[in-house]
Amino acid sequence: MQVILVRHAEAADIGQQGATSDFDRPLTDTGRRQAQALADAFRARGVKPAHVVSSPLVRAVQTAEPLLGLL
Repeated sequence: MQVILVRHAEAADIGQQGATSDFDRPLTDTGRRQAQALADAFRARGVKPAHVVSSPLVRAVQTAEPLLGLL
């Protein structure tokens, strides 16, 4: 079994993009592009995860979403 850990992409600061707490900090536009680029790089290399697991933090879920397309 192989485990690949991914840190969330660039997220907005508290007070930006409606984020009022650390939990609800969304990805920035750059972060969304980073998350998609990661999924694209996995696809190009034939990486096909069996599972995608994320914390419930908004930025973590948003980072994981493009990876779901690889399942």
